[in-house]
Amino acid sequence: MSGECLTYHEKRTDRAGAVAVTADGGDLLHAGNPAMRRPLLSILIPAYNYPEGVARILCVLRAQTYEGAEIVISDDSTSDDVETAVAPIIQPGARIRYTRNSPGLGAGANWNALLDKAEGRYCLLMHHDEFPASPQFVERILGELTDAECPDVLVLKSVLVRGAAGRNVLHVPEWLRAGVARHAPHYLFFRNVIGAPSVVVARRDIYPRFDERLTWLIDVDAYVRLLVEKRRIRFTSVSVASVSDRQGSITASIGSKLSDVRNHELAYLRSKYPRDPWLAVLVGRTIPGRMGRTLELLWWAAFKGCKCMWAALVPSPVAAEDIQRWLGPNQTTVPAPRPGPGIPASDSGCARRNSGTQRRSRCSRS
Repeated sequence: MSGECLTYHEKRTDRAGAVAVTADGGDLLHAGNPAMRRPLLSILIPAYNYPEGVARILCVLRAQTYEGAEIVISDDSTSDDVETAVAPIIQPGARIRYTRNSPGLGAGANWNALLDKAEGRYCLLMHHDEFPASPQFVERILGELTDAECPDVLVLKSVLVRGAAGRNVLHVPEWLRAGVARHAPHYLFFRNVIGAPSVVVARRDIYPRFDERLTWLIDVDAYVRLLVEKRRIRFTSVSVASVSDRQGSITASIGSKLSDVRNHELAYLRSKYPRDPWLAVLVGRTIPGRMGRTLELLWWAAFKGCKCMWAALVPSPVAAEDIQRWLGPNQTTVPAPRPGPGIPASDSGCARRNSGTQRRSRCSRS
């Protein structure tokens, strides 16, 4: 499939001429149509004990038009809360597939399972700590993927949300992300300037499988393997919001052990990529290695200081009210979707939230 751009769907027909069926009993496209159109984009949601986050993503997407995309949920939760929360939102014909894993697969294995289940030509792994922050999110992504240049990798803008007021800042400037991705992807072992996997859209046939032996650097390792090859990479203004201060995220779950976990995983990556010069600097005990780390720390500290001053002076990259409407006063309220293509006007699943799930603790993302 590489080398040519496609329209929103690739067409395929199975031997029996049947229609693909989602887990909730609805067809992926139109009932009785033997020509099944494969979606261009698969939005993959790994769920783990955070029903509010999963429901928020679904409601944001269903408030828009997402023709040309499928949504696949793989639930590793230890309770029924996620399934209960998404059940009113998933309706026949919604092109949403839900799977409950019993027993749970674990974070990395769950991400890989979603890649295996994806049918789209491109994949976007949307963690439940993040959600689409741009109007016409899917439409704009599909437009980027189907133009004449046909990128292999599309990198979305990453904004960090600070509190329920909707204040948000850029993760890092786009010039830094683009420079690292195109010219020095191995620098990501130093600093993940790309962001969460939710900002990376890549062709399914080149999307790397995640190394399940990693926890903290699992996404960085995949980015390096994806970007080290000569790819057609594009950066776009389409934004993903990340709730950066949520208790129970992977960062919070590692907590005080972060330094030990990172050092252990860097040592593992050093053995995995013995010829990588960036890892040699990061892990090596030589004088040049220590000098390199010191210079990088000084540069990064100066950069962060300038970034903080800049963030205090300029407006939020995404309008605070657009973020706030999906967070609500307690980061749990999700408004009902606006009627649109494929969205029944009577659908109130996004407004009816299970009050019991809202009181649940928010555990680490899967």
